[in-house]
Amino acid sequence: MSRRYTLDTLPDCAAKRAIEAETRATLADEYAGGCEKNFQADAERWLTAHGFWARLPKYLDGSTPPAGWYVHLHQPQGNHTLLDLLMLGNDGKWLEIELKTAKGKLRKGQSAIIAGSNERAVLARSMAELIDAVMATWPQLLEG
Repeated sequence: MSRRYTLDTLPDCAAKRAIEAETRATLADEYAGGCEKNFQADAERWLTAHGFWARLPKYLDGSTPPAGWYVHLHQPQGNHTLLDLLMLGNDGKWLEIELKTAKGKLRKGQSAIIAGSNERAVLARSMAELIDAVMATWPQLLEG
């Protein structure tokens, strides 16, 4: 039997963080302050609030996430073959997202991945761009 989480059934602290990320997403057009770490945290909270779970041991209990999984590549220095987030939808679709602040620069390998991806890999410099990319791939999230 799989357990499904919604914003209402998440633990209070997780629900609060998801709501805070949603609020910040509507306020900040881009992460001009240069803090990619905060951008990544907000992105992950938003994804969790919309049914994508981090592929972490705490979620690997036989439960099925409502929308799918995401993998966040931490400290990828020297590895430019994956972007920051790899999302794997329950419907078989996938999407890679590279998160950069307004001043962040793409490395050559990251640019090549995005250029050759047929829109399956995108650069997001803001929560709005991240949300647009996710919703373009999984428009049904708007229904839930």
